[in-house]
Amino acid sequence: MVRRITVVLTLVVGLLALSLPALAADEVEVAQALAERGYYLESGVDIDGDEASELVAAARREGSAFHMAVLSDDPDGGATFFAERVYQLLENSNLVTGGVVVVFTPFEVGYFAADDVFDSSDLD
Repeated sequence: MVRRITVVLTLVVGLLALSLPALAADEVEVAQALAERGYYLESGVDIDGDEASELVAAARREGSAFHMAVLSDDPDGGATFFAERVYQLLENSNLVTGGVVVVFTPFEVGYFAADDVFDSSDLD
């Protein structure tokens, strides 16, 4: 399970290296998309909605409340800080309890989890 997710996540990061720069993502917009469909794809990334939906579904089948944001540029403060802010927006709005928010950028993967579903080695 973890190996399969790790391989898929590695492919996503590789695709992101080819992404075009765009405006900085807005945490509120990202949180709304994660609440609605489990993923957010910024304009210019090289993954489509079907692929993102499949990744989220695969992680959720393994028992995680998995949320994924794919950004075309590194957010201010880094991917981990962005993931934490988005998670807190979701939690404060009672849209999520537990699980993980993972943020992929062309050069970084960051996450925030309220539980121990993943650790950094699973996301490398």
